[in-house]
Amino acid sequence: GLGALDIVVNNAGMIRRAPAAETSDEDWLAVIDVNLGSVFRLCRAAGRHMLAQGRGKIVNVASLLAFQGGILVPAYAASKGGVAQLTKALANEWAGKGVNVNAIAPGYVRTANTAALQADPVRNKAIVDRIPAGRWAETQDIAGGVVFLCSPASDYVHGHLLVVDGETGQAKSMIDVPGRLGNGWLAGYIYYHDGYLAIERLGSGREGDDDVHYFYAPQPVVLVAAFGAVSAVLGVAFAL
Repeated sequence: GLGALDIVVNNAGMIRRAPAAETSDEDWLAVIDVNLGSVFRLCRAAGRHMLAQGRGKIVNVASLLAFQGGILVPAYAASKGGVAQLTKALANEWAGKGVNVNAIAPGYVRTANTAALQADPVRNKAIVDRIPAGRWAETQDIAGGVVFLCSPASDYVHGHLLVVDGETGQAKSMIDVPGRLGNGWLAGYIYYHDGYLAIERLGSGREGDDDVHYFYAPQPVVLVAAFGAVSAVLGVAFAL
């Protein structure tokens, strides 16, 4: 048996890059099984012990792409979105039984999985330009959040996705718009901020080339209704 089991960190992960229309079943299933299937199986096995002993901490590793979706990584984004929701589902079941289930959502971290992006001068610059910290995360930057979620300081934290991305901690929903600007794809974020629905265009990386358009939206729920209307005017808004 495992004996006492106090902490589990689910950090296994892999990535396969390809357009969605060209992603094979083999690649899809491999990524989903490693990134999501293994997380569930380990949570289930550890959870049985932790529930029996009435305590335990589980920290899953999701990703900022659980919010954004990313580009050319459909299986990875889907798996990390699944990790985010699995974390919440387990927390709903186990919070009242002494077991904390939370997740870290790292931004762009220097690992083998991101080597292709780091090596691409256009994508690398675009990524760094939109990180207020001005750099990629190193693996040790993620450790502090994990330590917090494993410590008694997080005893009343359940089902939380702790974003560690060098930004303000505000996870934005990413939108990709057909067309090009300079050397980069037109892309942006849509999010709710201080009573407004904000549409932020990420430009070509040149200083001053990012735009933010705000639409008054008194309740967050307006986001849901606004998506349809906003999608119709994105081309106009981003052309301004």
